[in-house]
Amino acid sequence: MGFLGWLFGRKEQGLRAVPGATAYADMRGKVVYSTLDPWMQQFMGRCIGALKKAGMRAKGTGQFSILVGDEESVELGLDDFWEEFRKTQDEAVFRRVVEAARTMMKK
Repeated sequence: MGFLGWLFGRKEQGLRAVPGATAYADMRGKVVYSTLDPWMQQFMGRCIGALKKAGMRAKGTGQFSILVGDEESVELGLDDFWEEFRKTQDEAVFRRVVEAARTMMKK
């Protein structure tokens, strides 16, 4: 088995390792993600889908946030929404993402 297989794989169990989120804090203490786990990626995709369904342009960033709007887009961080969704699994979180984006766009 090669080094990467040894590092990331679990050959003896026949399972592949699931990549986890990799994060660090910037100078202001804000969490910055360099790698998102698959659940976080799926959550971000569902948030983008909810925003698009509400008629807003949205796209993911390289971090755990979404750019909402056209030329003067605003960045909507997903950390707090993610924590709430992880605890409750409540679909209402996606409505709150849309509400937060609308509020930010009005400013």
